[in-house]
Amino acid sequence: MTPISLLISLVTPYTLGYVVLTLLFPTNTLKQPLRLSLAYGLGLGLFSFWIFLLGASDVPLNPTNIGLPVLILAVPFLIFQLKKAKLNPIKFPQNPHNIQDTTIDWLSLLSKIYLLWIVFYVFLFALNIPIVHWDSVATIAYKGKIFYYEKSIRSLPHTPHTAYPIGIPLMQTWIALNLNQWHEQWTKIIFPFAFLSFLLIECQFLRQFVGRRWSLLGCVLTASSNLFVLHGNIEYRDFFMLYYTCVTVMVLILWQQEKKPSYLILAGLLAGCGSFIKVEGTLYAPIFLAIVIYLLKAQPRPLREKSRDFFYFLTPIGMMVAIYSIYRFVHSIQFEKKAQLELSLSSLERVPLIVKQIFLNMFFSANWNLAWLIFFFSLLAWDKRKRAAEVKLTLGAIILFWVVLIFLGTFTASFDYIGGENATDGLSRLMLHFFPLTCLAIILINAPEKSKPRPSPI
Repeated sequence: MTPISLLISLVTPYTLGYVVLTLLFPTNTLKQPLRLSLAYGLGLGLFSFWIFLLGASDVPLNPTNIGLPVLILAVPFLIFQLKKAKLNPIKFPQNPHNIQDTTIDWLSLLSKIYLLWIVFYVFLFALNIPIVHWDSVATIAYKGKIFYYEKSIRSLPHTPHTAYPIGIPLMQTWIALNLNQWHEQWTKIIFPFAFLSFLLIECQFLRQFVGRRWSLLGCVLTASSNLFVLHGNIEYRDFFMLYYTCVTVMVLILWQQEKKPSYLILAGLLAGCGSFIKVEGTLYAPIFLAIVIYLLKAQPRPLREKSRDFFYFLTPIGMMVAIYSIYRFVHSIQFEKKAQLELSLSSLERVPLIVKQIFLNMFFSANWNLAWLIFFFSLLAWDKRKRAAEVKLTLGAIILFWVVLIFLGTFTASFDYIGGENATDGLSRLMLHFFPLTCLAIILINAPEKSKPRPSPI
């Protein structure tokens, strides 16, 4: 029964993510759309790392060994939560005058129609076109097939691009194990669901600061990017890298508002999942650490409390990076030449070439619609008294991502893919990792202030 097997392969990671979120945020204040959306990406990332731990321990990879321990731990917990929810049902705010607003917001309606069409398009193409793109054929799906047929990851040191993290291949291996076959379309189902999940998270995040119309416009602006939509339906790792990178920043912004340690743990887990997707995920970790340190420094609290909160964030990502690094060291897996540092003063001559390629990519590549142009004009018109903290954090994150990108192009052999002759595809994919943050900044800068603040969703 392929449909049932496919459902199990998606529900099991969902369940893991949902349980982790419920443990972090045990109250009923987390809205269900946001909870389910976060549960997908968080659960899938943690689940792929769990498969890696089993494979590294030479446990045979099959649905029982992988999924059964998760379900044994998760299902009783969910049953307990359901009983608890019956005893303490969620109370929704009541309209005391029973007034029905029949006004149609045409802009919001058109935004929803557009987003539904884009999501439909992504699912249609993802599930009807087989794995054909080079990086997947040569590395991502290739590794996933080897793991599936061998039921282990023992052959990883002998595969192409060995140093690349294996989060996506293991996700696809899990789907194939449940289907009992390697299916060229259905193993791609994780990508359109990630696309849908991210748009839901972005919309719910913006709703904390702006009205429904502006939050939908933010999603429309993001989904109007050709490259964003393309990577939502092809089997590259960059969309998941975007997912974990941008959602980590969103969660840190929410922590800046709420000051609850649960946000830091969640952000650390998401950043850790990102480190298991691409090598860049580990390189982005200092960006998140810089944001956390900056926010902690601004808080008038004792150093002991700040240090505790810092380790709430550092521990999850630190453990995931350390475990995979130890595995690579034990198996003599080394980074490729293009990822190795080339520190020299002469390398600084590359900076103008990289900046030129970035400029051409932002405004003449047709990858981003008008988002970057709107972004820079928005900065000129920004009233710095409006949502100052949220906008500054978003802008700070964007600047730090640019710094890392330029550093990679300047001091590694990746220059050819960032500022050289082959910069078109490589640079675009790196920019994609943080592109949605520009859309968040546009909305946060331009949207009017909300009349009444909304409670946090978490």
